[in-house]
This record gives sequence, C-alpha cells and structure tokens, in this order.
Amino acid sequence: MSASVPHSLRRGSDLTRRHFLRLAGSSAAAAAIGPHASAMRVFSSRENRGPKDYRALVCVFLYGGADSLNLLVPTSPAEYDVYRAARGDLAEAQGSLLPIQPLTPDGATYGVHGACPELQALFQAGRLAFTPNVGPLVRPLTKAQVLTGLAETPRNLFSHNDQQTQWQVAHADGPRTTGWAGRMLDRIANASPAPLSPGISIDVTGQLLVGANVQPYVLGATGSEPLALTDDPGRRAIIDAMMRSRNAIAEEFARTQRESIEIDDLIGQTLLGAPDFAGLFPDSSLGQQLRMVARMISIRAQLGVRRQVFFVGTGGFDTHDDQLALLPLLFRNLSRSIGAFQGAMDQIGEAQNVTGFTHSEFGRTLSSNGQGSDHGWGGHSLAFGGAVRGQDLYGAMPDLSPTGPDDIGEGRLLPGRSVDQFGATLASWFGLAAPEVDLVFPNLGNFASRDLGFMG
Repeated sequence: MSASVPHSLRRGSDLTRRHFLRLAGSSAAAAAIGPHASAMRVFSSRENRGPKDYRALVCVFLYGGADSLNLLVPTSPAEYDVYRAARGDLAEAQGSLLPIQPLTPDGATYGVHGACPELQALFQAGRLAFTPNVGPLVRPLTKAQVLTGLAETPRNLFSHNDQQTQWQVAHADGPRTTGWAGRMLDRIANASPAPLSPGISIDVTGQLLVGANVQPYVLGATGSEPLALTDDPGRRAIIDAMMRSRNAIAEEFARTQRESIEIDDLIGQTLLGAPDFAGLFPDSSLGQQLRMVARMISIRAQLGVRRQVFFVGTGGFDTHDDQLALLPLLFRNLSRSIGAFQGAMDQIGEAQNVTGFTHSEFGRTLSSNGQGSDHGWGGHSLAFGGAVRGQDLYGAMPDLSPTGPDDIGEGRLLPGRSVDQFGATLASWFGLAAPEVDLVFPNLGNFASRDLGFMG
C-alpha cells in the first residue's frame, strides 16, 4: 500500500511473535513458550479417532470497532434516505457504492463500500455472505428492555478490551478464560498430530484460540523464528541452571522449551517447500498475516493436520476522528487481503475446505460526532470461502431510524443476532455435533435459531 496507509496497517505494527517470545525470560512464562505441550498430550492419546478430512477457519479481527454500517449499505431510494439521514456527514455517496444482488430479496437493494471490489466480486460469485447486526448477547433483547434497564446485557459494553474479549470467548454474561475456538478445538479428537497445536495466531494474541487443553502457537508473519531467550548473558545463565535442575517446575520449563524448538524447526523446514505467493498479497500487516496462513495451509498434508483455526488481525478501526479519510484505506486493505487470500486458496485447491470470517469488538454509532463515529454495539460480519452459501444476507438488516426498534440511543444498534449464533454456525461446519456446539456456546439455547444458515 502507499505511504499514506495508517501505521496500524503496516507490517510489523502488531504484537509479533518475536516480542511475545521475549517475554518468556522467566520460568513463569514456560507455559507461554510451549503452549502446544498440553495439546501434544491430549492429541497423542487420540491417534485413531477424529475427522479424516481437512477443514480450517480463519478469523480476521478488525481491532478498534469497524464501521461496517458503511461497508454494507442499502441503496434503494427509501432505505438509502433513512441511512443518509441517520449517518449525516458520514454517509457514503449513493453513486460510489458497488452494487450487489442478494439471492433472497427483502424489498431493498444494496451496495458495498467503493473501496471493496474484491468483496463485491466474491459476494456476486457466491463465495461471501453478510450476517447483519451481530453482537454479544446473553439472550434476545428488545429496545424497551434495554432502555428500562431490565435487560441482561453483556458486561462493560462499548469498552474496547472487554468487548474484544466478549467476541472471542462468546460468553456475554460472565468472565471466561477460554475462547470459543479453543473450546471447539478441545472437542475435536486428533485435529492435529503431536506436538503441533491446531490453533495458530499470526503476529497477534488473544483469547480466541485458548482452550482447556489446546493453546495457540504464535507464529510470525514471516515464518518461524528462533527462540529469543539468550540475548542477556545473565538470563542465559539462569536458564542453563534451571535446565540442569531436578526441580519439577524447572524440568517442565526445559521440556516445553525443547518442544518449542522442535516445532519451530518443523515448521521452518516444511515452509521451505511452501508456495511463496509472491506479489499476490498486499504488503500490509493483514496482507502478510493472511499470506502466512495460506502458506501454512499449503503444507497441512506434510504436517498431518486435519483441523486448524487461524487468528489474524489488523487495527485502526477506532475512527472517532478523520473517518472519511481513514475508512477507505482500512476497507481497501481488508478487501485486497481477503481477495488475495481467496485467490491463494484457489491456487492450492483448498477453497472448499477453508472458511474465513470477521470479528470486531463492536459496530459504530449511526450518528456522527462531527469527525467520525463512536463506540456502538451491533455490526455486520462476513464469512467467505468455497463452502459459504454466499451472495446473500443472513438475517434482517437493522432499522436505521432513530425512532425504530434497533437504535437504543446515540445511534447504537441493538444486535439482532448473537456472537454465539454466528460462531455456532461455523462450529457445525467445522465438524462439531449439536451437543458439542452447546458446550462450546453455553448461551446458544437462549436463541430460537442455532444455525444462521450461511455455511453449506
């Protein structure tokens, strides 16, 4: 991308694996150095069970709270007029939107942001679907319940850190230490052979892939890197002493360090034979993260994996200021990166086996603050891939009128669908049976629809 790209979109601006591993200079970080160790013990005991095919999920987290109200926009005259009145100076010009034709008519027409021709093409090809107005919910709510204070709402709404966690753990009514994808991987027998974890974060960290038994492996966008534990001679001496110790904690530290080195070597050597996808992906943080995901998927047969979940992310979406200038750059990067990733999946013949999707901690307010938008609640999510029942919207678009049933005040939209429902739809495609899906998403039973229908 050009030099005008925000710093948060450039390669290396996220927390990298090198930084992550530099935190591991004490014995207390042993679990972080070798998070795959517990997965090794679990999966090695399940050699003859589990799925025989391959499927992968790729979460693209849009940090800051993406203004998806300008990503998917009604274009029919009556609906666009309501949108324009609600958004004010934030409204996209009707003529700038790229038209899409959902297969299921709802009386309106729609377009995607003008910076997203790749998303438009994927939608029209039946390989991308939108789920409108998704957000953390304990159970379905009405505007009246929220306004009277009688509703059980997620904790700390509109807080970046709390809502990033809510989306990743899918447990809106209380704290939880595991992510929904981690709990899902806990229940997939033989998802990945020992010692490789089936959950892989590329240059970012979070709770999504954290399970009771499965922990994420954090990989750099440029590949596996040597363990950075020996920069300081004093630290090296302490580690050497611990490795010679017969203390149980020290021995566990040494074992997990050895396993980490083995996995680094395994991935590094196997990636030497992976496609480079040179020139296909944008040279942005997100583009290069997704490039590494594509390379890892390309070597999945050599690694013997059957189920994987990848976690990538990009920032800059907290557009309180200068939104009209920033949002086109942010959406252009997102669209180019997803388009390139889908092209890479086509090249290696994995398009039917890999599904990508977006998360973001919240949507934005309909109303303008004069420079941008503020923290909202519900927002639009998308899913993409060969197995997606694309070219459609799964769920009703929200009513954007301030007096309508969805605006709970200050332009914040009450979600019409929950993170649980969105995640459960992906988990079912991933291979979980209904009772297992219920265990992963404990609030799913509060909603009438368990599956939103966007997966084939």
